[in-house]
Amino acid sequence: MKHIMEQQGNCTSLKLVGTVGIDHTLQLHQSLKAAVSSSSNVKLDLENVGDVSMAGMQLICATRRTVTLLNKTLTFTPGSVDRLRKICKRSGCSSIKACLGEVQSQPQVH
Repeated sequence: MKHIMEQQGNCTSLKLVGTVGIDHTLQLHQSLKAAVSSSSNVKLDLENVGDVSMAGMQLICATRRTVTLLNKTLTFTPGSVDRLRKICKRSGCSSIKACLGEVQSQPQVH
């Protein structure tokens, strides 16, 4: 897994690339924690993620809950929502709402 973090005003964008396996859990946790700590708005881009382990999904879910408790926002790029749905379906989950609630996405700005 590769991650790219960018700060733009009060928004931190975190782009993940590759497979997010169980061996990437610590790196993912550190990246998500840094993104949440650095701004009030976090945008997660999972469009180039091939697969996410259950541990990775749990970290993403925990991040959403943490962001909510801190009165911050977590959004996803539109392609990320589609990736999460596909990954969730493959793992046997019936819906990503069980983990992420109402997933918000923002259009990519090029």
